[in-house]
Amino acid sequence: MPPPLPVSLRLEAEPWHALPKQLILDLRNRLTNSGERGDLTDVGANAGSLMRELIDDYNIGVANATDWWVITVWPQGSQHRGPVAWCLLRPEPSRYAPTFRIAVYTSPAWRKRGLGALLVNEATRLSHRLGIGRITASPWNGRSDTFFKSAGFQLVCARSEGMSALAELDVPSECPARLPWRCRPPEV
Repeated sequence: MPPPLPVSLRLEAEPWHALPKQLILDLRNRLTNSGERGDLTDVGANAGSLMRELIDDYNIGVANATDWWVITVWPQGSQHRGPVAWCLLRPEPSRYAPTFRIAVYTSPAWRKRGLGALLVNEATRLSHRLGIGRITASPWNGRSDTFFKSAGFQLVCARSEGMSALAELDVPSECPARLPWRCRPPEV
């Protein structure tokens, strides 16, 4: 049987406060790190989820998400329901350039299909449009180290016992070209 044909994707970039509550719940429950879905630290322990903690803090009123942005990836077609990947961008204090901190999550079945690179590309395009000069990330295991390096981030500080790394990407002065919004779906 041949592999499935590529599907078209829909990307949506929205301010956090514009998201429907049901989508926020879906992102929290289906698309944040979870040991049950195989998201593990390098030593094999269940991964925690900063994205889930931020959503919880927002939902109980502890976090103010005024300037947060979300980019979601939705496969087109009747057999696919809901987003399969997303990234959260939130302002990060910096003395040198307006900065977003990025967190990226892709559903395990949709990994290794370029969706993370697509999200970073769209995050860079959005940052350029909003006048943000730098994007930072906190790779928390070897897999995320590799991902962020392949997406063009420079490792500024390596991971250490119980601490994430720090990686940075300077937003180019020219808006980057848009990547194709297509990928192969998982085989069922």
